[in-house]
Amino acid sequence: MIENAIFFTLLFLFVFLWYRKRKNDMTFFERLNIPGPKPHFITGNLSEYSEKGFAKCQLEWTEKYGNIVGYYLGAKPILLVSDSDFWKLVQIKDFENFVDRELFISDGGIPHKYGRETLSSKKGMQWKNARSILSPGFSTNKLKQTVPLVEDAIKVFLDIIWKKANNKEEFNIFPMYHTLTMDIIGRTAFGVRTNIQKNPEDIFVKNVKYISSDTVSSKTVWLILCFKELEVILSILRIIIDKIRGFFGLPSMELLFKNLNDVIQSRKMNKNFRQDLLQIMLDANISSEELQNITGEKLTASLNPDNISKSSTVKQTSNSTSKLHYLTNPEIMANSAVFMVAGYETTGATLSFVTHLLMNYPEIQEKVRKEINVVLENEELSYSAVSKMQYLNQVISESLRLYPPVLTVTTRKVGKTFTYKNLTIPKDLALQQAIWKSQRDPEIWQDPESFDPDRFSPERKDSIDPYAYQPFGNGPRNCIGMRFAFLVMKMILASLLRSFRFVPGENTEKDPPQLEFRLFQMKPLNGINLKMVSV
Repeated sequence: MIENAIFFTLLFLFVFLWYRKRKNDMTFFERLNIPGPKPHFITGNLSEYSEKGFAKCQLEWTEKYGNIVGYYLGAKPILLVSDSDFWKLVQIKDFENFVDRELFISDGGIPHKYGRETLSSKKGMQWKNARSILSPGFSTNKLKQTVPLVEDAIKVFLDIIWKKANNKEEFNIFPMYHTLTMDIIGRTAFGVRTNIQKNPEDIFVKNVKYISSDTVSSKTVWLILCFKELEVILSILRIIIDKIRGFFGLPSMELLFKNLNDVIQSRKMNKNFRQDLLQIMLDANISSEELQNITGEKLTASLNPDNISKSSTVKQTSNSTSKLHYLTNPEIMANSAVFMVAGYETTGATLSFVTHLLMNYPEIQEKVRKEINVVLENEELSYSAVSKMQYLNQVISESLRLYPPVLTVTTRKVGKTFTYKNLTIPKDLALQQAIWKSQRDPEIWQDPESFDPDRFSPERKDSIDPYAYQPFGNGPRNCIGMRFAFLVMKMILASLLRSFRFVPGENTEKDPPQLEFRLFQMKPLNGINLKMVSV
């Protein structure tokens, strides 16, 4: 009896203390006088976020509460901001106070012990060191080396497209774009060549799709968001489940990392190099002296000519005392996984939205085709050739404005408490850019719902607010793979449009398409149905 009394007393005390803490957590923004939607006691605003889609929530919340809104992703308070001056302060002016990104869950969606080794998970100086080592790998010279691998994957894709075109078949190109980009990243970041475009049962495909799905829809992810106090236990559970799946040969991060580790060890032993992103990461290094001189500007990925030194590799001589910093094997494997999980779906979705828009605006499609044919009249498809396709660049940029596949790409964590417009923003608070709102704001964009690639023409590009247009983020912590993504997308679209026209079929949607919103991503709900007509 005494034991039962003690147990129920302790249980009551635990529940009471948890209730008080939860109530305090769910009034966090109220105490700061920051407006926002009323949170549910358990799920915060997560249910509304999931049911309506984050795009609609952004529009409704900012219209009702203003450009600075406090909401709760489960139990986690998030400050949603569409104020350009705010983001200029955070991303550029006072960057040192906002170095770290907010990942929502600590393993960054990688259920493995290496989950915290990704570039996006790194904090402070660890992030700066890793970014400094990786950045030169996305320079012009390095990206040129990956072109043959990208071309090989595109050739397989074109063979499939030609068969469908010859059969006058209407088909959904959305999953095909995904498999193509998966193939490209597999060849470049994992060093593996498979038959995944023709064999959907390939274990590599199953691994990646499982991991991607688990990252955004796993029940444990929802539990972590709603009960942060259980994150350590639930994260360990995610790793254990993944290990068990890997042990039985089922799709898992464990299996993916095992295969990748075999490739890395083989390259180190046999010195059988390939010119790909994996080899670039294996070779990448930077000296202590260079590391001290790295600035935020040099770490910011850009579509313009390189803003980093031509090479970060320093050859040590017998008289040199300079220490060279390299990526560890866990860092290489973790970043390869992130490139795949973050890259294949977003790149595939962007290609799909571009295709949808070009079908619905045939005059713009013809203008793109004309540019491609002019460039390729006297040269082969190459890095240099696609770099000359300015209008194609504009089309992709405008598509990313209208349909950014990741609405949560720009996040930061407050380093120390600061004041902005009479609001006190406390340390450790998560900040998030309201990208859907900012990129469709009629106060920033003329006729924002229309598809107008000329917004990004050389004559008008300087008028674009870089803090209102952030499909890849901004500042030193923007997407490091931005240039590679644009290279891949331009090569794919140029290869298609030089040979085919995108023609609507019976199931083609008019613009705008219906959208499906997942926890952190967006895609066309009904795919992209079309016919390819050879020209």
